[in-house]
Amino acid sequence: MSFAVQIRAIAWRGSLEARGLRAAVRSGMLGLESPRTLRAIAGALRGYGVFGSASRIASLRHGDLPAIVDERGELTFTELDERVNRLANALDAKGLGRGSSVGVLCRNHRQLLIVAFAVARAGLNVIMLNTSFSARQCAEVAQREGVDLLVYDSELADAVTDVQAPRGKLAVAIDDPGADELDLLIATGAATLPPAPTSAGRIVILTSGTTGTPKGAPREDPRGFIGVGAMLERMPMRAREATVVAPPLFHGTGLVIALLSIGLGSKLVLRRRFDAARLLDDIATHHATVVCVVPIMLQRIDDLAERVHRADGDLGGQL
Repeated sequence: MSFAVQIRAIAWRGSLEARGLRAAVRSGMLGLESPRTLRAIAGALRGYGVFGSASRIASLRHGDLPAIVDERGELTFTELDERVNRLANALDAKGLGRGSSVGVLCRNHRQLLIVAFAVARAGLNVIMLNTSFSARQCAEVAQREGVDLLVYDSELADAVTDVQAPRGKLAVAIDDPGADELDLLIATGAATLPPAPTSAGRIVILTSGTTGTPKGAPREDPRGFIGVGAMLERMPMRAREATVVAPPLFHGTGLVIALLSIGLGSKLVLRRRFDAARLLDDIATHHATVVCVVPIMLQRIDDLAERVHRADGDLGGQL
């Protein structure tokens, strides 16, 4: 490559980075901060990477604002980051080190994100498993991807019976916090920031499996503002608002929107199962400005509206 071509490539890259930076500033993802906060943010990024530092930066900037709303209620950014620290430290104490992988078989709730952020902060890999997997698929994928520890929803226990995880399995019980094995592990960890890992962790999202057993597609830690800026240019997301994410977080779309919401300091509303009426209620209750759905969900919302309209007609317009 000639020197002139290299210069043009650098200039082009620079222009894209500047455009992404402008989009991040307009959305409120970046803003004016005190020197102390800026130093803490820079240290978090340097030590833990983008994924591993996400909840830390959100905590520094948005503190006691609500971060996640799910069936357990509300969790602030400060509470979220404390749990991430505790779990990262507990994973280290459990003997999971560089190159280890944690599998997650969970529906949409706080525990899935706490695990993902903590695993990245510890420099480990998180494998996002599909909750519709059969027991055979779970076992095959876990073995191939090298899952050392498995975190799963207790209601999905039948799907993990054949999974061989050397570091064990932890059942999550969203409806019964006292029986939540992940919470018990989190409680054993220190609330302080863990030592920075020697390398950043990775989030692995599985392929659809249309040509065979689903395979892992690692998502490397993003560099620069190009990717984030491109998304924020096309989606009207703004800081400190509310986002409802309906698709599963183990899919790329739902996870990306959730991560953007955390980065923006917005309230993220999650439900374990999609229900059209509940979605509409969440939008109204939390004054959501961003709603993430897939076409089949839109169809169910439309069907609900049609049923309500027919019921209104059957009752002579009395509804």
